[in-house]
Order: sequence, then C-alpha cells, then structure tokens
Amino acid sequence: MSGERHYVKKTMGLDHADFWRVAPALMADYDWHKLGPDRLVGDLGDGRVEVHLAPETRRRIAMFDLPNTELTIEFINLDQSQRQAFMENFDRRFRRGGG
Repeated sequence: MSGERHYVKKTMGLDHADFWRVAPALMADYDWHKLGPDRLVGDLGDGRVEVHLAPETRRRIAMFDLPNTELTIEFINLDQSQRQAFMENFDRRFRRGGG
C-alpha cells in the first residue's frame, strides 16, 4: 500500500503479551489482523495503521525489573483527525494507574 505515511515511536513499559491482550479493544474500529508475533495491521477505508513491536527488553529501576518494548506506529493514508483519534484511544487503552 502506498500513500502518505506518518510515524510515531513509543517506548512502553509492557511485554508483547500485554500488548496483544489490549489489541482487540485498541483496534475495535479497524478491520485488523496480527501479522506474525510483532506486527499488527488495521485497515480503515483506504487507510491503514501498522504497529511494529521491537524485541522485548527489560529495564531495571532500583529493585524492579520491568518489561520494556519499543514500538513504531505507522499511519498510511489516514488524515490528521484519524491519526489523533487512534493515538488518543491508544494512550487511553495503555494508561496505567498512578499519579
């Protein structure tokens, strides 16, 4: 699929299993599927969003050993309002308690 592309990179305090547990709710508005263990693809009309998961790592903070995953969200042929709606939903779905 060719077209206008936009990218967002994030570092998340989760492992791949955590990500895939949330994926169905995250992609509720998209015709989506899992493409291998590290890639999610969702179509919305003529547009697409792809989430690419980097290999899991661990981050040590004091006595805590926490999961860490970098990911890239690629938007293809989605306008600003569609990208913003996706990112707001993404941030809401992955928000952790605290603060």
